[in-house]
Amino acid sequence: MYWILFVMGVIVAVVIALIVGGLTTPRTHVASRVVRLRATPETVWAIVRDVGSYASWRPEVQSTLVEGAEWEESSSRGSMRFGVTHDEPPVQFGARILDEDLAFQGEWFWRIDADAGGSRVTLTERGEVGNPVFRFIGTHMT
Repeated sequence: MYWILFVMGVIVAVVIALIVGGLTTPRTHVASRVVRLRATPETVWAIVRDVGSYASWRPEVQSTLVEGAEWEESSSRGSMRFGVTHDEPPVQFGARILDEDLAFQGEWFWRIDADAGGSRVTLTERGEVGNPVFRFIGTHMT
């Protein structure tokens, strides 16, 4: 009988720790990465902007349904709708999540600059995670 109370107490303590830890973790984040490629900015732009072909080079994307400046990506986790926020060929492309019922929101911004013999690509993510448990897990356990 006491072991059941002990297990229940441990579960409650873990949940409280996750919530408190999440509440002390920032709600928003910005992450950026840079890569240099041998391809021209126009070539990189064509690949990044062709959202209908994302499933061919992004392993987590199973399919994409494009409708104008919006598209829906399907994966094993479900589907998400995105919309274009920046579209300046061949230099800038931006997109954001349109679904408002998710535990997170985000925007991605691609900057493609000519670099000696190729391109310098900067991808910046601006995200927000509302649920404190998801914030803690995403920040500290991935």
